[in-house]
Amino acid sequence: MVSLNAPSPHGFGRTVVVDPEGSVRYEAGSGEEQITVTLDLEQAAPARERGSFGINRMLDQLDRLGPELNLPMYGGAGGYVPRPNTR
Repeated sequence: MVSLNAPSPHGFGRTVVVDPEGSVRYEAGSGEEQITVTLDLEQAAPARERGSFGINRMLDQLDRLGPELNLPMYGGAGGYVPRPNTR
């Protein structure tokens, strides 16, 4: 994931690149920068298969529990629609 932000003075900077396991691969400073980060897209498949660090599968948990969650910002309970089963 890449989370972009504008540099100061209009933004806070600190653009980050995070790998599929949740580790920060790069964090920019508050000023303007040009960054180059090599991403290994093959890392995404194992993280989706076994979860982050092999201990959780957040999207599966959300599919299972989502319809029962109270999500006020989405109009209350039942605001989450599970993903279609792709397995």
